[in-house]
Amino acid sequence: MAQKKADAVTVKQLVAKNAAALGLSDEDVANTRISSSYYDAHADAVMGYLQQTYKGVDVYTAITPVAFRDDKVVSYTRDWIDGVDKLVTNSSAKATVTPLAAVRNAAADINLPITQSLSMPLRQTPDGQEFEYDRMGIGFNNIIARLMWAPASDNDEKLQLTWNVSIHTMQSNDLWSIKVDATTGKILRKENLTAKESFIPVNPRKLACFDAIPKFDGEKNVESVTSAKYNVIP
Repeated sequence: MAQKKADAVTVKQLVAKNAAALGLSDEDVANTRISSSYYDAHADAVMGYLQQTYKGVDVYTAITPVAFRDDKVVSYTRDWIDGVDKLVTNSSAKATVTPLAAVRNAAADINLPITQSLSMPLRQTPDGQEFEYDRMGIGFNNIIARLMWAPASDNDEKLQLTWNVSIHTMQSNDLWSIKVDATTGKILRKENLTAKESFIPVNPRKLACFDAIPKFDGEKNVESVTSAKYNVIP
């Protein structure tokens, strides 16, 4: 099966063609950025992730995954914020805080002293809204700062212009998403995206059902014991 075109331009054209099916207006389509796209040969579908924007800046968590086959929508999960212009606190806001200053403030807020000199970005997008810096002695991976409209708290529907700083810490292996006000440098909110599990050793002799546990000779496949499955991402 020949691989089909799945570049951002092609997917944006498919979005425009199928706007009604996706519940998007012409204005919505204009305010859409294709954050990623690819062709899935197994499903024979062009996959795209539609990032909602406002005035060219991403809206936090407003991403709609969609699948196209034969130029038509076959699956999508609409995650769109209607009336975003009414939720933005200051539509004329400009980022007066530099992304590097936002990284510094974010690192200080989670008590990570930057031991290396702050450097120029390794990469930045043409629109000037995403910057990638080196690990600066604190990160397991490079540090990313992305400009976006985001709420100051979980209970706040209003959107503020922020730098979203992503730091995967080398010390504790935590992935932090920290929102820094792009006009004041103030920390608005922070989220630890790392899910951790702790396992408490249990003495099997204390289990009431211990005698009912079958004894196995040799090793058994995990699936014979439990149906639980995990995707482990380093």
